Amino acid sequence: MAWTYGADARFLHSNGLFDKETPDNQIDLTELYGEVVVPVGNGLKVKLGKFITPLGYEYVNPSLNAFYSHSFIFGIVPFSHTGVYATYGLNEEWTVSAGITRGWEQSIDDNNDAIDFLGSVGYVKDKVTGALSFTVGPETTDNGNYRYAVDFWMGYAMSDELTLGINADYVYEEEAGDDGDGAQVYGIAGYATYGLNDYLKINGRLEWFADTERAAGFDSTLYEATLGLTVSPFPTHDIGSGLKIRPEVRFDYADDDVFNGENSQFTFGVDVYFAF
Repeated sequence: MAWTYGADARFLHSNGLFDKETPDNQIDLTELYGEVVVPVGNGLKVKLGKFITPLGYEYVNPSLNAFYSHSFIFGIVPFSHTGVYATYGLNEEWTVSAGITRGWEQSIDDNNDAIDFLGSVGYVKDKVTGALSFTVGPETTDNGNYRYAVDFWMGYAMSDELTLGINADYVYEEEAGDDGDGAQVYGIAGYATYGLNDYLKINGRLEWFADTERAAGFDSTLYEATLGLTVSPFPTHDIGSGLKIRPEVRFDYADDDVFNGENSQFTFGVDVYFAF
């Protein structure tokens, strides 16, 4: 079980759970599911309830990310699903997963009468980890307009100090454009983390994001570069090692004036979290 409280909860909110229309701080039941292992072959893991999406390189849980801010493509894939999801390990390297859900951010209530299909293929070997995932189903009140999302990510531990990552997403939705035709949005982001020592890591992210067709989007092509640090003041302490400080500076550029009438912006952010 996992809960979220604060300004982020209104973005993560799932339909039917603690519904609230006002844009201030909210509470969200982020995850609540049960999991059983069916004794079939190597063991079939079946998850039932509300769970975080397998799509994406970045996580809803901020303590699992390198940055305070998120990529643009983080916002075009689902955050959570409510349904049933089964995972089977073919061998030590490959896993396959499949399930049915109520849709993107749909739980007790659903905005339509249809279900989604969710699937993923995962790979883990030595220094490489990755997955190809997809989901398909109607996400609006019209049961006939389907949304298709494909996500690929891979991480590579080049050395004990350096880790590289890549994430690519493509989303297509029928009749979602201003002209009533289908619309698409897609992008790719690259990541690098270098550990200088036990106290300090340097994090970098570069992104290209094409959002020119959605009815409610930027209607532009965007570029993003983020440089940040992860500071661990007490890396060897039993309790203090859970304290992390993450300052970052970010530059966004767009082909059009989408940032409050400008085509670029600089932002600085910092967060502090304590995991225990």
